[in-house]
Amino acid sequence: MVTVLFLGHIYGWAWVGIIVYEYDAPMIPTKVKEIRTLWDWLDLLIIPIVLALAAYWLNQSSRKTERLIALDKQRQDTLEAYYDRMTELLLKHDLQNPDAREEAKRIAKARTMSILSGLDGKRKGQVIRFLCDSKLITGEEPRIELYSPDLSDAELKESNLKELALGKAILRNVNFQDTVLSGANLLSADVRNANLNGTNLSEANLSEANLNNSSLMGTDLKNATLAGVNFNEATVGEIERSKESKKQANFSGSDLTKASFRDTNLKGVYFGRNPDTDKTTILREVDFTGAILETANFSEADLTKAFFTDATLSDVNFKDSLLVRANLDRAKFFNQDFGNAGESVTKTNQLLRVNLSSASLVKATLTKMLFTQAILVGADLTGADLRGSDLQTAILNKVKLKDAKIDETTRMDEKWRNVWRIVNRLWEPQTDMFSGADLSDAYLGKSDLIGINLRGAILVGVDLEGTNLTQANLRDSDLRSATLKSANLTATDLVGADLRWVEFFGALMDHSTDVEDKWRLVWNIVNQRSSILKVTALSEMNLKNVDLSYTNLRGSDLTGLNLSGAIFNDALLDNTKFINSELSGGQFEQTALNYTDFSEATLNDANLSNTLLYGTIFKKAKLRRADLRNAYFDGVDLTDADLTDAKITREQLQGVKSLEGATLPEDLD
Repeated sequence: MVTVLFLGHIYGWAWVGIIVYEYDAPMIPTKVKEIRTLWDWLDLLIIPIVLALAAYWLNQSSRKTERLIALDKQRQDTLEAYYDRMTELLLKHDLQNPDAREEAKRIAKARTMSILSGLDGKRKGQVIRFLCDSKLITGEEPRIELYSPDLSDAELKESNLKELALGKAILRNVNFQDTVLSGANLLSADVRNANLNGTNLSEANLSEANLNNSSLMGTDLKNATLAGVNFNEATVGEIERSKESKKQANFSGSDLTKASFRDTNLKGVYFGRNPDTDKTTILREVDFTGAILETANFSEADLTKAFFTDATLSDVNFKDSLLVRANLDRAKFFNQDFGNAGESVTKTNQLLRVNLSSASLVKATLTKMLFTQAILVGADLTGADLRGSDLQTAILNKVKLKDAKIDETTRMDEKWRNVWRIVNRLWEPQTDMFSGADLSDAYLGKSDLIGINLRGAILVGVDLEGTNLTQANLRDSDLRSATLKSANLTATDLVGADLRWVEFFGALMDHSTDVEDKWRLVWNIVNQRSSILKVTALSEMNLKNVDLSYTNLRGSDLTGLNLSGAIFNDALLDNTKFINSELSGGQFEQTALNYTDFSEATLNDANLSNTLLYGTIFKKAKLRRADLRNAYFDGVDLTDADLTDAKITREQLQGVKSLEGATLPEDLD
């Protein structure tokens, strides 16, 4: 239109409606040409055009309405015909009876499946209510087993569908609001985008169901089986605090093993123990990654191996819950209130008696957290923010504190503050600040402790795996049961140190390491399989009557060695190989020999009393006159073993795996 007007002005097209004058004299118009313009023609045509369009629209609307009325009538006729046929099957063929003819069941199933796809949501709901009221699709053994019925968009609001059985059903966009589905079987059902607000799903089975993007405000899921359910992006928790907000969902006593709540709002949701049935809520390996869990209640819940990565856990109740090996990387525990003055006041959150053993809390925000009697054994707090937190009564054995944020407001025992200082190297070499310190059961692994002075320190059970202890002073320290696996002990002073049951596998020693001969020998033995470390061949050593008591030789290979008269009392020899070794007169009293291999070994006159022999192998071993009194036998293999005159009872042999070909003492033959 703009183009036509422009061209009309340039070329003087009067018909476009731009007035053209005739001039008798310059700049003095005398008359106007009378001509029908574009606007005149439009004025004449616009009313008929509008009327034509209106007539067309009314005609199309009328046809659409007629089609909808016809379709609705068709659906109603189909539904009524279905009711008639089903009523006949119910009355004449006793379809409700468990012993009803299979042919009648097949007909009922086929008719139901055939009509569902053609019905609208309202009538789909009517069919389900009819079948449920008739007890045809309820209970553990429904009379009609519908396979993956398509019930999308069904209207089932405020229905009574108790014990409904619709496994693998397609229930997308279904309105279940305020419906009773207690005890229902919706195994592997597709319930995406469904309205489950206020629904009673107590004791229902929804294992492996997909509830992605569904709404579960105020849903009762007590004692439900929800293993593997996908709740991702579902609306479960409180959206806003107002009188109109519905109650949160209740999962108490449910089994939610491996369910997924990724990025889901679970604010204020109850996951605690069910007080009515005393059932614990099972949340093992549940994925709460990125979920909002503010004020949620997990009291006494089993959260073993649960994932809380990037989750918001402010004011969460974890009282007496089990969080063993849970992953809480980057989880946010803080909760801030902004007052009128604009200053933030962080609330103190409490983890009362929570078991966080081996849990991953890497870079977790744990500011002003109260860890009352919490168990954090082996927990990874690397990079975690613990400023203002109270760990005074927490159990922190083997806890990892590398790069953790701790300051003067953090309350913790001086022992664990020292551990934090050590692993973060907040000390000077050779300083005596840790001399004689109690660091038992601490985790100091993979740390740089070059030149540290731990003289006389209590290091019982300390994990020093992979730690660099070059030139460290460990003289007279107590290292019983400590792990020195793969540690660097170059020029380390271990004189007078108690090294009973220490693990030396992979540790680096050389001539500069100051250690007693017994423990250097132990280091040689456990590292025989290492191609990296330079060890002396055991075959070149005189090992007769050697004292290896209180040592840790687990997994060592002592095959074919002459160890007659050797002393192994109170040693750890699990999974050790003594194949074809000479061990006559050896002392093994109170030794752990689980899964140890003594095949073809000579153990005549050996003392094996009070030993643990679980899965131990004595194939073709010589055990003449061996003392086996009070030894614990379980799964022991004595095939072709010679037990002539051995001290052993018939009761002990009841736990033996095999005695085939064995020679027993005369009093047991």
